[in-house]
Amino acid sequence: MTTAAKQHAPPAFAEPAEVKAPPDPFPRLDAAAIFAALEPIQYIIQGIDLCPGAPAMWAGYGYSGKTAAAQSAALTIASGDPSARVWGQFAATPGRVLHLDYEQGSRLTRERYQRLAFPMMLGPEDLGDRLSLVTMPSRYLDQPAAESEIERLVTGYQLVIVDSLKAAAPSLDENSSEVRRVLDMLSRISERTGAAFVVIHHARKPNATQQGGAKMAIRGSGALFDACGSVLVFEAEKGQPTRITHEKARASGILTDDFEITITDIPDGANPRAGLLVSASGAPSREDRSEEQARDRRLAATERVKAELRSLFEREPEQGGADTIAGKLGRGAHPVRGALALLVADGHVVREGSTKDLRHRWVG
Repeated sequence: MTTAAKQHAPPAFAEPAEVKAPPDPFPRLDAAAIFAALEPIQYIIQGIDLCPGAPAMWAGYGYSGKTAAAQSAALTIASGDPSARVWGQFAATPGRVLHLDYEQGSRLTRERYQRLAFPMMLGPEDLGDRLSLVTMPSRYLDQPAAESEIERLVTGYQLVIVDSLKAAAPSLDENSSEVRRVLDMLSRISERTGAAFVVIHHARKPNATQQGGAKMAIRGSGALFDACGSVLVFEAEKGQPTRITHEKARASGILTDDFEITITDIPDGANPRAGLLVSASGAPSREDRSEEQARDRRLAATERVKAELRSLFEREPEQGGADTIAGKLGRGAHPVRGALALLVADGHVVREGSTKDLRHRWVG
């Protein structure tokens, strides 16, 4: 074939590319998968129910400090220190954090991270690759192919902050129930990657006479609240501490008591605003609450055994030792000994006889 002929020859056909089947939109689990052992929930901040799954929403109006609080939490988690507490209050699991900023811009977001890091005594060498920032990306969450691109972006991170919902999905009407499509997308991505999402959202100033409480201040459709796993509502007057109400805790079902955060400028030399400190007060930690609940359960169990002992003594005022009494009640000897000791201390029961022939008598 001549050179001219080669130039005009039709191109050789390439082997057809393998066509991949689209993912099943309705993936099914059989009974074996449904009843397989479940892994423990991988909480990022257990006290406020922040974990993979449905995204968390932190909603508040201007000056409520929601974004500063999120950035402070990001630094604590990215520090890698397992003893550090978010806002000085909540235990957190160390991990890698990605901040998707659609709202503030590079200068303000970076400056705030630097100020927040100052009182924490954190720098680049302390954070390594555990904190990443994307500012004003050109890809929005409501665009086609966003799901696959966001999944690729967040893989390998434990926490992802999206600031804010409206800026990240500008084409969606927040007053329409369709706005939850973005949150549902983040839920699917979280299920596949293990990344927990915090979505910053705007809120109206709560009305004291408004039915439904603080959660009704969240701006937009009620579908937003429904689509989230955990919801915090931030309320504050300018220059005043921010009150935070935990309105939803889907994973654990345990709502944290209302608490306050204070955002304080930290001076350094001639610079009165060198640092920024976010600190919380008024909320018991989940660990403290668990211990309190365990103590309440122990006290309630002891009172039940004491009531059973009183009924037994009413029928038979003379009883043998703790083991014999436990057998009559169908209980273990340990809780019976404890309850008997309390009744003796209160003067309702007296002990008689020696150790080998110990008896208990009801005296009322």
